[in-house]
This record gives sequence, C-alpha cells and structure tokens, in this order.
Amino acid sequence: MHNRLPLVTIYLSERCNSRCVTCDYWRHGVKDLSLQTVERMLPSLAELQTRAMLLSGGEPLLNPEWREIATLVKNQGIDLWLLTSGLSLAKHARDIASLFQSVTVSLDGTSAESYAAIRGVNAFNKVCEGVRAVAENGIATSLRVTLQRANFRELPRFVSLA
Repeated sequence: MHNRLPLVTIYLSERCNSRCVTCDYWRHGVKDLSLQTVERMLPSLAELQTRAMLLSGGEPLLNPEWREIATLVKNQGIDLWLLTSGLSLAKHARDIASLFQSVTVSLDGTSAESYAAIRGVNAFNKVCEGVRAVAENGIATSLRVTLQRANFRELPRFVSLA
C-alpha cells in the first residue's frame, strides 16, 4: 500500500502517551486535528488524487475523533495507514482492522527493560499484545525502530521479534 502514490501524512494529535528519550511531543503537544478540518481538506485531497493517507502524530489514537476521521477518509476511497506507539492497539484492534490497510508500530526495545528505558513507559507486553491483536485481524503490521546507542545491539532480536 505504501508504494501507491500520492501519499499524504496528517498528524491527528500533537499529544503522546509515550515518554521517549528521542522525542519531545509528549512534553509540548496539546492540540488535536479536528474532524471539521479534515472535512475542509477533502477537496484538496481529491484534487491531488490522494490514494493513501498515513495517520500519525504524536499518538493519533489519542485524538477523540480518530474513528470519525478515519471513516471519513476511507469513505473517500483513500487507503489508510496508521503509525502508532501501539499502547492502545489491543483496545481498538477491531476498529483499526475495519478502517486501516496497514499499521506500523514504533517499538524501540526487544524486552520490557530496554523498551521502558527508551520509551519511558512500562508497556512492552501491552504493545506486543496490540501488535498481535491487529495482525490476527488480518491487517498488514510492521515495526519501526529508532536505532540508537541504547538498542543497536538488539537489532537481530528486533528481526526475531517481528
């Protein structure tokens, strides 16, 4: 799906529920993109012949209107791709499966300890549960890793984990 152009990225939220050492969205983010704003974008998206849209953030699933926004965009014939921290994946797996063609999860550690050290929250098992839940619903699921001093030695384990 990612190779179908044009692809547009929108940031549904500046807020994030992770506390990553490599990012400061969680420190400063306060705004969410509104459904009304996305509705106003539709003519431009059509003019651009948009075929796919990445919903990102901060954490896009923190936006209280994420379902409505995703539904609106999908109803325009645009394929949806979600980039998420994965903290809410298990909770929303069915809704995500009904709306998105692809999900990418940021996962910067291969154990509870390394994940918590980098992501700032103790949620490794919760994220892995969410990845499994979405994948079991038939959605193409991938992992994204920000390599850094704290995790580069884990690279072979990321491959195994995926």
